[in-house]
Amino acid sequence: MPQSQVILDKLLEKIRFKSLTYMNFHSCHYIRKLPDLKKTTPNIKELNLCGCKNLMEVHESIGQLDKLEKWDLTDCIELQILPSCLTMKSLKHLSLYRCIKVEKFPNMPQEMEGLKYLNLCGTAIKVLPPSFANLIGLHQLFLGSDFYLGHLPGSIYKLQHLCEIYLYVKFPKDVEIGRQVLCNSYGGFSNNGFRSLNVLFLCFSKNGLEIDFILNSWCPLSLKCLFIRSEDYTLPKSIIRFNKLHSLDIRDCHFIQEIPKLPKCIEKVDASNCFSLNSQSLSKLFLQV
Repeated sequence: MPQSQVILDKLLEKIRFKSLTYMNFHSCHYIRKLPDLKKTTPNIKELNLCGCKNLMEVHESIGQLDKLEKWDLTDCIELQILPSCLTMKSLKHLSLYRCIKVEKFPNMPQEMEGLKYLNLCGTAIKVLPPSFANLIGLHQLFLGSDFYLGHLPGSIYKLQHLCEIYLYVKFPKDVEIGRQVLCNSYGGFSNNGFRSLNVLFLCFSKNGLEIDFILNSWCPLSLKCLFIRSEDYTLPKSIIRFNKLHSLDIRDCHFIQEIPKLPKCIEKVDASNCFSLNSQSLSKLFLQV
């Protein structure tokens, strides 16, 4: 066991830091296992483990830290074992961004109203537990990766405070995924969607029909910002129905040929690197914006 890990374990074993509220282990490459912190630092509010590239396991007790508000595990590329349950009443921010070996998200047996920000992008999590719906206060959700299609529980529609969703799904070019499959994968869409949704970011390498399906099923007419990255997408004429939309970002949609009539409230359009846009469509766009 690396010396720094031994020192950390002995330090926490012998000393009780009851008044400690902030711990920063950013880029401590020799930490392999985070020990029991509930007994030693029960009042911890912020735990920064970002860049701990050799961290493999987090002790079960971490999921029970009642005072913890921010927990950052970004770029813990060897991390595999998380607490089986999260019962953190005060947690507001949780990032597992680019934890590429994390395959299972913890169960949440109780409602966690405090969690506002959750980033699971770049993980190996394919299926979220049904108890995911207990994150009733969630505002920002980041999901997906370059190498899988994630599955959401049908109960996700209970998260009616979601105002920003960032969905990254990159299908292999030789695979066709039908609308019904996507519907099943994401728990069965409903016409109610997310009523508080203001910002939607969709990164699909292909399958433009599924993007249309998400727009029609998830988004209220009050959607304000729409970001789309796709190789084969064409904006539908129905885009005009989003009568609060003020920002449209379709940069790098290389094969989009035409931009239909946009809502009158539009203030910003980014169509950089949309090489296939014809001059007629560009002229109409200049007249609109």
